[in-house]
Amino acid sequence: MKKIFLFVALAVCLHISAQDINTWNEYKFGDYCSLRIPNTLELRDETTTTGKFIDMNVNRFSLKFGIDTPNKRIVFQPAGMNSDDIQVVRTATSVYARVIVELTSSDGVTASDIDNATESDLKEVNDIFYESYLTDLKMMGQSVEQFQWFQLKRIKYSGKNALVLHFKRPGLQGTVDVKEYRFFMRGQQLRIVISYRDSEKTRWTSDFAKIMSTIKFQ
Repeated sequence: MKKIFLFVALAVCLHISAQDINTWNEYKFGDYCSLRIPNTLELRDETTTTGKFIDMNVNRFSLKFGIDTPNKRIVFQPAGMNSDDIQVVRTATSVYARVIVELTSSDGVTASDIDNATESDLKEVNDIFYESYLTDLKMMGQSVEQFQWFQLKRIKYSGKNALVLHFKRPGLQGTVDVKEYRFFMRGQQLRIVISYRDSEKTRWTSDFAKIMSTIKFQ
């Protein structure tokens, strides 16, 4: 009997979790992909984000990447930062979390290259990224002692392989946990960055761990 109750409880939890994700706003990024974003975040209101279309009936947002480089970077931040209410803004900026969707040149790297990369290839790519990020930190005068790097992985999402980078970097008010997902297609690199302050992980980890499970490619 106890096992039955445990099974029912687990089923209810899973159902609630799925409902939570389905209440998130779904954003369509041009003709590349769509992604659901937790309601604890909002789209940054800035002129560099072009083409915002809202259909309240289907609860869907469509964002078009522009031609200029700044228009190819779309940022989501803690809800309330766009507010005109100073107190609301103060509360929102007291925490740190970001989801960034960015489109850049793939520099000749294709999806096939990622699919067919050997473990040796991935190790070499890992070392290149590590040295690049470490160099950037040093150039910015930040403490490399707080920099922690995890081995690069290749993980498939919605049928497409991504290079997944995971590291912790120094921030203004503590270490920031960062995960980058890099997809290569059509001569472009689609880069999705999910980050939050390590000291606030209990606030963000649960929702942020589900974001990439919602990605759908066009």
